[in-house]
Amino acid sequence: MIRSTIRRACQLGLLGFSYPSDFPIKTCLRWRMLRYERATVDYLKNLLKRGDVFIDVGAHIGYYARYASSLVGRTGRVFAFEPHPSNYSMLVHNCRQLPQIESINAAVSDSSGQALLYEHSTSGSSHAFTDISGSGKTIPVRKLSLDEWVHMNKIHRVDVILVDVEGHEISVLYGMRHIIENNPNMTIIMEYCPSNYRNKDEEACDLIKSVQNLQLYVTCALGQSKKYTIPEYKSCSDLKNTLSEAIEVEFNSEGYDYVNIVIRRQGMKPTTESSVNRKF
Repeated sequence: MIRSTIRRACQLGLLGFSYPSDFPIKTCLRWRMLRYERATVDYLKNLLKRGDVFIDVGAHIGYYARYASSLVGRTGRVFAFEPHPSNYSMLVHNCRQLPQIESINAAVSDSSGQALLYEHSTSGSSHAFTDISGSGKTIPVRKLSLDEWVHMNKIHRVDVILVDVEGHEISVLYGMRHIIENNPNMTIIMEYCPSNYRNKDEEACDLIKSVQNLQLYVTCALGQSKKYTIPEYKSCSDLKNTLSEAIEVEFNSEGYDYVNIVIRRQGMKPTTESSVNRKF
């Protein structure tokens, strides 16, 4: 009886946030208390300022969009992109009272047009452009590149971009080359999860190569509760090995097989780098 009452409250948004029906109560409470991806939450707290512009790519139902809106304030802007219609509907509902958030029903890629999104068989937060779960189910979605979108909408400054796109990171990066060039102090936080790729080693290396090709540098990795410093690296394999070590620690301690990597222009390091939890 108590559990069903709590679940109903979670779905109705009585705890201040509406959650999907398949979310465990424990997950709902962790999200409500900002205990999910705590290292990333803390990093953003030290990074975002009033008036900043934050782009959330793969916003799901608004966990980071809402949190970022509290950091940038009414003078800032949050643009949240989510392609799946059910997630987008809940995203709009969860952000409806925050005018600084604009929700966009589209996937982000390297070009604009139409695409097929594979629906994950068990996780509403893991829909992707590749069939990660083997469901075979697809839905048509609109896709766009960030470069085209910011140009059309006259967005002249971007401070932070968060990317969580289940293996489509390379296309997102190449679709925002002009943003990277025009915002030298911008920070990108991107999920690094080799298990999202068909060929784990090869495609994970391709992502790292893409970061380097864009003259960007991985400065640290963020786990659930730890921040991992990244020593200076000279090759893709060096960085991949360091990130693999971090993921192994995360999996053994927290049960997660990914980290969020912080990416900036080479030579640019934000002030939050001074706080270190673990070094390899």
